Amino acid sequence: MLTVQIAASANDPEHLMLIERPVNGRVAVREWIGEGFGSPPIEREYDTVELYRLIEGASRQGRRVGQELYRVRLWLDGIDVERS
Repeated sequence: MLTVQIAASANDPEHLMLIERPVNGRVAVREWIGEGFGSPPIEREYDTVELYRLIEGASRQGRRVGQELYRVRLWLDGIDVERS
């Protein structure tokens, strides 16, 4: 699983995502939003391109993303790159 944390902005709350391995272009995500990290996650399924655009968009807005976009792209392409 890949963990991605997206910092809050003035208009959007913080997000914490646990991203499963993609299967046939779809990826299951467990997501916590805002202050509710102790609550049960929201379970969603995204198209891999859609999820990447969502994470990339947060980065372009200046929000801190807890993974490099390159690593997220590789993960969503089904490639696991060990952290050095």
